[in-house]
Amino acid sequence: MNKVSVFSRKYAWLALLIFTVGIVFSVSAFRFVRQGSRLELDTVNEAKVKTSLALKHIEGNFGRIGASDVREILTQDAKSINSEIHVVDLSGKILFSTSPEQFNTTQVNLAEFLFYDNSYAQSHPGKYRISFPVIQYGSQKGNAVFEIPLAQDLAQGLGAEVKGMTAAASVSVFLLLAAILFLLYKIRWQYKLPLQQLELASRELAKGNFDVSVKTRVTEELGPVVMHFNQMKEELAYMFQQQAEYERSRQELVATVSHELRTPVASIKMYAEGLKSGLAEDFETISSYVDVIHAKADALSSLIDDLFHHAQQELSQLKIIKEEVYCSKLVEQILEPLRLQFAGDSINFETSVETRDVLLSVDVRRIEQVVVNLVQNARKHVKESGTIRFTADMEEGFLRISVSDNGVGIRPEDMPFIFDRFYQGSEARTDDYHGAGLGLSICKYIIEQHGGRITVESALNRGSRFSFTLPKQ
Repeated sequence: MNKVSVFSRKYAWLALLIFTVGIVFSVSAFRFVRQGSRLELDTVNEAKVKTSLALKHIEGNFGRIGASDVREILTQDAKSINSEIHVVDLSGKILFSTSPEQFNTTQVNLAEFLFYDNSYAQSHPGKYRISFPVIQYGSQKGNAVFEIPLAQDLAQGLGAEVKGMTAAASVSVFLLLAAILFLLYKIRWQYKLPLQQLELASRELAKGNFDVSVKTRVTEELGPVVMHFNQMKEELAYMFQQQAEYERSRQELVATVSHELRTPVASIKMYAEGLKSGLAEDFETISSYVDVIHAKADALSSLIDDLFHHAQQELSQLKIIKEEVYCSKLVEQILEPLRLQFAGDSINFETSVETRDVLLSVDVRRIEQVVVNLVQNARKHVKESGTIRFTADMEEGFLRISVSDNGVGIRPEDMPFIFDRFYQGSEARTDDYHGAGLGLSICKYIIEQHGGRITVESALNRGSRFSFTLPKQ
C-alpha cells in the first residue's frame, strides 16, 4: 500500500468522525438559534412600540436637546416606559442621559456603545439595549439608545440564544478543522506538481527563456493560476519583442534621419555653389536655383519639426493648451495660410466648409499643425495638376475635418501601420524627401489628446482621405 492511499484512508475516517459529531451539534444549535431568533425579533418589536413616542420627541427637538423643557419631556418619557434614555451625536458625545452617573466621561465609543450583543443581557439581567438613528430632514444627526426591561420569557429566551450560538460556534470549529485537514490533503498531493512547474518556469523566465510553459488541466484548482501565468509569459514575450522592435526602429530612425538630412543638404550645397560660381547667369536660372534651395530648406525644416515633436511626445512634453473657440473661426484660421500657399500652384486646392458657431475646446496651434501635416502629405503624393480637397462639417456631437487627394494612394498592406511611429509606407513617391515616419503618429497623438479620433481611407492609384473629429464643448 503506497503512502497516498494510507494518507487518504487515515484522514477519510477522521473526516467522517468529525462530520458525524458536527451533525449532532448542528441539529442542537439549529433548534436553539431558531428559538432565540424568534424571541429576539419579538423583543425588537416590543422595543419599537415602547420607544416610538420618546424617539419622536428626540427627533423633533434634537437641535435643542440641552434645553430644560426638552430634558423634562425626555425624563417623563423614560419614566413612562420604565427605561433609561441616552442621546449621543455622530461623534459619540453624550448630549442627554437619564442616568448620567453610569458614565465617567462625556464621550463614548460608538462602535461599542451602539452595538448590541447578548453579553449586555447577561451582565444586566432583565434589560435589553437597543439603538435607533435620529433622523432630521432626511439625514442622521445622532443616535437614541434605550435600556428597556424585558419580560421574563424574553430574558430567558435570550439566554437560550446565547447557548444556541455557543453550540453553533462549537460546530463551526469542528467543521473548520475538517476543512483544514481536507485542504492539507489537497495542497500536499494535488497542488505540489503544478507549483513545482510554476517555480521551474519562473526561473526560466528570469533567464529570458520565453519558450517555457506550464501544462495542467484547466479543471484543477490551480488551473486559472497556470493559465494566467502562461498569459503573463506571452505578454512578457510580446513586451520584449516590442522593445526589440522599438530599438530597431530607433536605429532605423538614426539611419533615416542621416540620409534625409544628407540629401537636401547636398542639394542645397550644390545649388549654392552653382550660384557662387556663376553657373546661373540669367534671372530665370537664378530664380530656379533659389526655388530648389528653398524647397530643400522646407524639407529640412519639416524633418526637424517632426523630430522635435516626437522627442516632446516621448518625454511627455508635447503640451496641449486648450482654449474655447468657435468652429468657423478655427476653420478660417487654418485655411487662410493654406489658400496663400496654393495660390498660383499647379495643385488645385479646394475647400468645402459647412460649420456653425459651435464652441470647441482645442489647442488651435496643434490642430493647425495636424491639418498642415495632412496637407503636406497629400501634396507629396499627388501629381502636377492634381487636387487636394479640404472639408469641414458639423456632425452630431463633433466637428469632422477631412483632407483628401487624388494621388497615388496607400497600399493595403501599409494601411494597418500608417499611424505607427517610424513607419514609412512602400507606395510610390513624387518627391525625393521621404520623411522620418513621425508626422502621422504625432497627428494621432494630438487628436486623441483632444478626445477625438483620426482615420484614413485609401485606394491605390485613386487617392487617400484622412479625417479626424473634435468633440463639441
